[in-house]
Amino acid sequence: MAVYGIPLFDGSSPILTRAWLDNVEECFPLTEDGKDMRGCLARIRLTGKAEKCMRRLIPNDWEGFRERMIDNFNPDVAYAQMTAAITSGKRYIGLGKIRAIEAAEDDYNDILTYHGTKSTELAPFILIALCKLFPSQVITAAQLDLYGDFKRQIFGLRILIST
Repeated sequence: MAVYGIPLFDGSSPILTRAWLDNVEECFPLTEDGKDMRGCLARIRLTGKAEKCMRRLIPNDWEGFRERMIDNFNPDVAYAQMTAAITSGKRYIGLGKIRAIEAAEDDYNDILTYHGTKSTELAPFILIALCKLFPSQVITAAQLDLYGDFKRQIFGLRILIST
């Protein structure tokens, strides 16, 4: 069934809400006879917080579903919160080194999806926030290029923390 072409959405990363909804529309283009099916089919792919939040939405019309998803999992608000946490350097505090790097990679990819681009001006801030977690290793190696290729810098950080 084509519904499995839609990834699960649990609401834990609201920055991806719009992209997820666009994916639903792409998998199920609007047709006269299937108009209301998108809301029903999208509901099947909701889990966790998203499923609980959308459970009480009775009508299955797509526009109502889309509007409520954006209201409850607003990607613009999520982006603003993520940006503030990254630029303040507090986004990865409390995470272990490996988990912090994984979270940074997830953030970077989520931001790219949000903007629909191949690069982001937040990459240096993400790297700076990571460096605050293990400054002695980064300063000792002095190999980090804040404006270089993000994925290459992350790879370098992984090597630094493993040695």
